[in-house]
Amino acid sequence: MKPKKIIFTIVSIAIIFVIGYFLNAFFGNPISKRIAEKEVLTYFEEKYNKDFKVYSSSYNFLIPDYNIKLGPSDDKETVFETSRYELTMFDAYGAYLATEELKSKFLEILVKEFPKIKFTVQAEEQHHIEVAGVEFAFFSPDPQTRLEKNYFNANISWADTGLSRNETIRLMDEIALKVNTELKGIPKELNLEIYVKDKKGDNVIIERFYINGKAILKEN
Repeated sequence: MKPKKIIFTIVSIAIIFVIGYFLNAFFGNPISKRIAEKEVLTYFEEKYNKDFKVYSSSYNFLIPDYNIKLGPSDDKETVFETSRYELTMFDAYGAYLATEELKSKFLEILVKEFPKIKFTVQAEEQHHIEVAGVEFAFFSPDPQTRLEKNYFNANISWADTGLSRNETIRLMDEIALKVNTELKGIPKELNLEIYVKDKKGDNVIIERFYINGKAILKEN
């Protein structure tokens, strides 16, 4: 083989190698993707003794790992996202179960105490936190245990019902106090945002924040 041809071949292989390296670094590859999906599925199936299904996977070069959306095979409505990286910090399915339990408790209280208002409730478990002297239960499969030991964020909202500003603020404070009282100190810490949107549902017109039922920020 001529020297020029040898050099050309070596350069071409080097370019292909570099391109392949960067493609793998930013987009992953089918083999590593399948391995990641298998590891995540095995984790949840063994822990919860049920079948799970992967719905999608996308490579996140910042971790670097695959963000995987999955859920129980017998419940298509339940879909959560995790990764092998996140599994070193918390159990995402356990967090999902706990937040659904918390939302259910919220709605039970709200419907009973304020039946004329149509509420929207959202909740999430806090994870990337460390608090001196606090032992969190980020890997517990039991929703009640997670509610008792972990911190949560939640928001309650509804469309403007025509109440005055002062009446709305009093209602917000009443809701925050009622929720905190009825939940009896569970979650361990609850950061609650309550807001009212305009009648079209496009803009927030009043907003207040609470920690364990106590207002920490005046209305906007």
